Amino acid sequence: MSFKVSLTGMNAALAELGVRSNNIANSATSGYKKSSAHFAALVADSIGAESSASVGRGAALTHYSRNFSQGSLQTTGNALDLAIEGDGFFVVQSNAASPDDPKRLQDLYTRNGSFRVNGDGYVVDGSGRPLKTAAGTLANQGLIRIPSAVGLPRASSKIALDVNLPADATVKPLTDKTPFDPLDPASFNHSTSVSVYDSLGTPRTAAIYFRKTALGTPEDPRNRWETYLVVDGKKLEPADGNTLSFDSVGRLLPPNGTLKFKPLELGNAKDKIDPLVLTIELDRKTSQFAQGFSIRGAAQDGYGPGLVQQLSIDDNGVVQAALTNGRSVDVATLKTARFRNPSALEPQGDGMFIATSDSGAATSGTPGAAGYGSIRGGALERSNVDMTEELIALVSTQRNFSANAKAIQAVSDMEKNIADNA
Repeated sequence: MSFKVSLTGMNAALAELGVRSNNIANSATSGYKKSSAHFAALVADSIGAESSASVGRGAALTHYSRNFSQGSLQTTGNALDLAIEGDGFFVVQSNAASPDDPKRLQDLYTRNGSFRVNGDGYVVDGSGRPLKTAAGTLANQGLIRIPSAVGLPRASSKIALDVNLPADATVKPLTDKTPFDPLDPASFNHSTSVSVYDSLGTPRTAAIYFRKTALGTPEDPRNRWETYLVVDGKKLEPADGNTLSFDSVGRLLPPNGTLKFKPLELGNAKDKIDPLVLTIELDRKTSQFAQGFSIRGAAQDGYGPGLVQQLSIDDNGVVQAALTNGRSVDVATLKTARFRNPSALEPQGDGMFIATSDSGAATSGTPGAAGYGSIRGGALERSNVDMTEELIALVSTQRNFSANAKAIQAVSDMEKNIADNA
């Protein structure tokens, strides 16, 4: 009897040793949660035996449990390395090789947030399992996919400028003999340029020229400048005038802050390029001061097709793409899952878990909401294994094993003495 009791103790110590060894082996595994072994005492099952005379029959392993406490965060700098701070799990879709495998589209849950973009644009983990936006979505739906280009191009319609035109600029009156010519620097005072976009998203150079045509007089104190707009060498005709007027202290006079131009044909019918319709809007701070010519601000509202240049994910799981056209767009929203009893999740290896009847069904929510954690982009959650605690437990487990082995040796020696003296 004592031999069997001690043997159960040795088996329990071996089970404990296996758990502790596994924890130590995964101390550097991202998102790993340490395990614990739980044991129960065995008692005699003789019917009618008095409790005072009952003797224990050893120990038995009852179950393993996971400790889902928060691990420390390690910054990596990779935008698609994600960590959950607080409760919650990432949801990925299993990728079994056979299309007929019933587990092929199974939801798996993990705290390991090491992701990347595969060749098809899907965000996947290190084993190629695609990241999902929510648990329970249908096949091929709810997966996070990053397109190579985002959005259609937008033709420019407005050029916004904030300039200073020098008060001491030379007056160049317009006559038939002295017309404006963008190729003749003598026909204008100053110029600048910005890039604009046509309806197909092709960048084109828009040059703006300024020519001072009149100096203020006592009768008419306004200083006048003519403004010209040339796109790829083609001059745009003003729709309702192109004169800027300034008062005697250099302030821009209304209503000349907005200059409209007639549509410019950029190609023939087969090119399918819409006419370019532009307006120059001068900031109310545009001035004519006794300073040099300067551009204090220049912008336009068009853009070409945007290629994804860089990704980032905010605390609420919004996946943002910075585009080559200078814009930033939201391409997806990551959601996390939670369980009523996460300790009852069934481990599947590779840091993955599946739901069980004891864990309850997964519910999906937005990071930042109560119970769903928050996302930290560019970081990974480290294992929550405490190495010091594990090493101390190893020593204790080894002593337990040795003590049970000693008990077996003692029983063996006693039986031998009895046999020898019989």
